[in-house]
Amino acid sequence: MDFSARAVILGAGTLESTRILLNSRSSAHPTGVGNSSGLLGCYLSEHIMGIRGSGYVPARIGTETTLDDGRPVGPYIPRFRNVTEPSPDFLRGYGFQGGILRENWRRGVTRPGIGAEYKASLRAPGPWRLGMGGFGEMLPRWDNRVTLHPTQVDKWGIPLVHIDCSLGENDKKMIASMRA
Repeated sequence: MDFSARAVILGAGTLESTRILLNSRSSAHPTGVGNSSGLLGCYLSEHIMGIRGSGYVPARIGTETTLDDGRPVGPYIPRFRNVTEPSPDFLRGYGFQGGILRENWRRGVTRPGIGAEYKASLRAPGPWRLGMGGFGEMLPRWDNRVTLHPTQVDKWGIPLVHIDCSLGENDKKMIASMRA
């Protein structure tokens, strides 16, 4: 089925938009609509995350719930590397973001138990937990890319996306700085 329009807006998200465009091959667009340069899907740039730490807030363990126990906002330490002076080690920068939450009934998934007392313990608010994690900027590289999978298709037979993405040297140096 063909449709005509003066303008087409594709808003299916980064990966699905790329998938649709790569799958839109025709005689007029043999490599997909918008891909005459061959760059569609190249230079994938993801966020670097995962340098994390978390723990419980000891002062609140075993305390009664109060009206002040609403949901607190998460802490954020904005980017502080490569802001005014460039780092000799890596380009771009990172910050730290986190969250504070009260554990709830899901803690019962890993805590064994049975019976009314156990169920009551899961209804009570759990301990406060604080977590922080690094959040950095990956440099775009040509070999970090999205292509069509050569064999896997969705339920309509349309090829799925295949993602090739790995850390570059700059990314590894940024992670080392986050860790330090």
